[in-house]
Amino acid sequence: MALSPQCHLIAVVGGKGGVGTSVFAAHFAAALMLELRTPVLLLDADAKSCGDQNVILGLRPQKTIAEVAQFSGSLSAQTIPQVVTQHSSGLSYIGAVRSPDETLTVNPELFLKQLETLSRHYKFIVADLGNDLKDFQMALLQEATAVVIVTVPEVLVINQTQRLIHELLTAT
Repeated sequence: MALSPQCHLIAVVGGKGGVGTSVFAAHFAAALMLELRTPVLLLDADAKSCGDQNVILGLRPQKTIAEVAQFSGSLSAQTIPQVVTQHSSGLSYIGAVRSPDETLTVNPELFLKQLETLSRHYKFIVADLGNDLKDFQMALLQEATAVVIVTVPEVLVINQTQRLIHELLTAT
Protein backbone atom coordinates (compact mmCIF):
# COMPACT_ATOMS: atom_id res chain seq x y z
CA MET A 1 0.00 0.00 0.00
CA ALA A 2 1.28 3.43 -0.80
CA LEU A 3 -0.20 6.75 0.11
CA SER A 4 -0.30 9.47 -2.49
CA PRO A 5 3.10 11.20 -2.70
CA GLN A 6 1.32 14.54 -2.12
CA CYS A 7 -0.13 13.35 1.21
CA HIS A 8 1.60 13.10 4.58
CA LEU A 9 0.30 10.77 7.28
CA ILE A 10 1.28 12.08 10.71
CA ALA A 11 0.77 9.61 13.55
CA VAL A 12 0.29 11.00 17.05
CA VAL A 13 0.98 8.63 19.94
CA GLY A 14 1.27 9.03 23.69
CA GLY A 15 3.88 7.44 25.90
CA LYS A 16 1.20 6.91 28.54
CA GLY A 17 -2.53 7.46 28.79
CA GLY A 18 -3.72 10.88 29.90
CA VAL A 19 -0.91 12.99 28.43
CA GLY A 20 -3.19 14.84 26.00
CA THR A 21 -2.61 12.92 22.79
CA SER A 22 -6.18 13.33 21.52
CA VAL A 23 -6.34 17.05 22.31
CA PHE A 24 -2.94 17.59 20.67
CA ALA A 25 -3.97 15.62 17.55
CA ALA A 26 -7.19 17.61 17.13
CA HIS A 27 -5.48 20.97 17.60
CA PHE A 28 -2.55 19.98 15.39
CA ALA A 29 -4.90 18.89 12.57
CA ALA A 30 -6.86 22.14 12.84
CA ALA A 31 -3.66 24.21 12.90
CA LEU A 32 -2.33 22.47 9.78
CA MET A 33 -5.59 23.12 7.97
CA LEU A 34 -5.83 26.78 8.99
CA GLU A 35 -2.18 27.77 8.72
CA LEU A 36 -1.41 25.96 5.46
CA ARG A 37 -4.91 26.41 3.99
CA THR A 38 -4.97 22.81 2.86
CA PRO A 39 -7.34 19.85 3.22
CA VAL A 40 -6.69 17.83 6.40
CA LEU A 41 -8.28 14.58 7.57
CA LEU A 42 -8.27 13.67 11.27
CA LEU A 43 -8.57 9.97 12.16
CA ASP A 44 -9.49 8.77 15.64
CA ALA A 45 -7.56 5.50 15.55
CA ASP A 46 -7.13 5.09 19.32
CA ALA A 47 -7.69 1.43 20.30
CA LYS A 48 -9.08 2.59 23.66
CA SER A 49 -11.18 5.38 22.19
CA CYS A 50 -14.46 6.13 23.87
CA GLY A 51 -15.16 8.69 21.19
CA ASP A 52 -12.77 11.26 22.62
CA GLN A 53 -12.37 13.04 19.28
CA ASN A 54 -16.17 13.11 18.94
CA VAL A 55 -16.30 15.08 22.21
CA ILE A 56 -13.34 17.33 21.35
CA LEU A 57 -14.79 18.21 17.93
CA GLY A 58 -18.43 18.20 19.02
CA LEU A 59 -19.31 15.80 16.21
CA ARG A 60 -20.97 12.43 15.74
CA PRO A 61 -19.15 10.68 12.88
CA GLN A 62 -21.16 9.69 9.81
CA LYS A 63 -19.02 6.58 9.43
CA THR A 64 -16.53 4.95 11.77
CA ILE A 65 -13.14 3.63 10.71
CA ALA A 66 -14.55 0.08 10.65
CA GLU A 67 -17.42 1.19 8.40
CA VAL A 68 -15.04 3.00 6.05
CA ALA A 69 -12.95 -0.17 5.84
CA GLN A 70 -16.08 -2.11 4.85
CA PHE A 71 -17.38 0.61 2.47
CA SER A 72 -18.52 -1.25 -0.63
CA GLY A 73 -18.57 1.66 -3.06
CA SER A 74 -15.50 3.19 -4.58
CA LEU A 75 -14.19 6.27 -2.82
CA SER A 76 -14.02 9.33 -5.03
CA ALA A 77 -14.47 13.08 -4.70
CA GLN A 78 -18.22 12.48 -5.02
CA THR A 79 -18.48 9.70 -2.39
CA ILE A 80 -16.06 11.06 0.23
CA PRO A 81 -18.80 13.25 1.81
CA GLN A 82 -20.71 10.00 2.51
CA VAL A 83 -17.91 8.60 4.69
CA VAL A 84 -16.11 11.67 6.05
CA THR A 85 -17.69 13.96 8.63
CA GLN A 86 -17.07 17.64 7.99
CA HIS A 87 -16.47 19.99 10.92
CA SER A 88 -17.76 23.56 10.53
CA SER A 89 -14.13 24.74 10.41
CA GLY A 90 -13.52 22.66 7.29
CA LEU A 91 -11.61 19.87 9.05
CA SER A 92 -12.52 16.39 7.81
CA TYR A 93 -12.96 13.61 10.36
CA ILE A 94 -13.44 9.86 10.64
CA GLY A 95 -14.17 8.58 14.13
CA ALA A 96 -13.20 5.36 15.84
CA VAL A 97 -16.62 4.84 17.46
CA ARG A 98 -19.91 6.69 17.79
CA SER A 99 -20.33 6.15 21.52
CA PRO A 100 -18.36 4.87 24.54
CA ASP A 101 -20.12 1.48 24.46
CA GLU A 102 -18.54 0.64 21.06
CA THR A 103 -14.99 -0.58 20.47
CA LEU A 104 -12.64 -0.02 17.56
CA THR A 105 -12.39 -3.29 15.65
CA VAL A 106 -11.07 -3.02 12.11
CA ASN A 107 -9.20 -5.05 9.53
CA PRO A 108 -6.01 -3.02 8.95
CA GLU A 109 -5.59 -4.18 5.33
CA LEU A 110 -9.11 -3.17 4.33
CA PHE A 111 -8.79 0.25 5.93
CA LEU A 112 -5.35 0.89 4.40
CA LYS A 113 -6.82 0.30 0.93
CA GLN A 114 -9.43 2.98 1.62
CA LEU A 115 -6.79 5.24 3.17
CA GLU A 116 -4.78 5.03 -0.04
CA THR A 117 -7.76 6.47 -1.92
CA LEU A 118 -8.43 9.09 0.76
CA SER A 119 -4.80 10.21 0.58
CA ARG A 120 -5.40 11.48 -2.96
CA HIS A 121 -7.84 14.06 -1.59
CA TYR A 122 -5.95 15.34 1.47
CA LYS A 123 -2.57 17.01 1.89
CA PHE A 124 -2.31 15.82 5.51
CA ILE A 125 -3.87 12.97 7.46
CA VAL A 126 -3.41 13.19 11.23
CA ALA A 127 -4.03 9.90 13.04
CA ASP A 128 -4.63 9.89 16.80
CA LEU A 129 -3.28 6.45 17.77
CA GLY A 130 -3.51 6.80 21.54
CA ASN A 131 -0.98 4.82 23.55
CA ASP A 132 -2.15 1.21 23.05
CA LEU A 133 -0.52 0.11 19.81
CA LYS A 134 -2.24 -2.94 18.36
CA ASP A 135 -2.05 -4.33 14.80
CA PHE A 136 -4.17 -1.54 13.32
CA GLN A 137 -2.15 1.24 14.95
CA MET A 138 1.13 -0.44 13.93
CA ALA A 139 -0.12 -0.67 10.32
CA LEU A 140 -0.78 3.08 10.33
CA LEU A 141 2.64 3.72 11.87
CA GLN A 142 4.25 1.77 9.02
CA GLU A 143 2.65 4.19 6.53
CA ALA A 144 3.37 7.34 8.55
CA THR A 145 5.56 10.11 7.20
CA ALA A 146 6.19 11.30 10.76
CA VAL A 147 5.41 10.21 14.30
CA VAL A 148 4.76 12.71 17.07
CA ILE A 149 5.10 11.32 20.59
CA VAL A 150 3.22 13.37 23.18
CA THR A 151 4.66 13.33 26.67
CA VAL A 152 4.75 15.37 29.87
CA PRO A 153 7.64 15.92 32.32
CA GLU A 154 6.65 13.28 34.88
CA VAL A 155 8.89 10.37 35.84
CA LEU A 156 6.37 7.62 35.08
CA VAL A 157 5.41 9.16 31.74
CA ILE A 158 9.05 9.59 30.71
CA ASN A 159 9.75 5.96 31.66
CA GLN A 160 6.78 4.68 29.61
CA THR A 161 7.70 6.98 26.70
CA GLN A 162 11.22 5.53 26.65
CA ARG A 163 9.68 2.05 26.54
CA LEU A 164 7.43 3.11 23.65
CA ILE A 165 10.36 4.54 21.67
CA HIS A 166 12.32 1.33 22.25
CA GLU A 167 9.34 -0.79 21.07
CA LEU A 168 8.92 1.36 17.96
CA LEU A 169 12.60 1.12 17.09
CA THR A 170 12.55 -2.65 17.65
CA ALA A 171 9.44 -3.05 15.48
CA THR A 172 10.92 -1.30 12.46
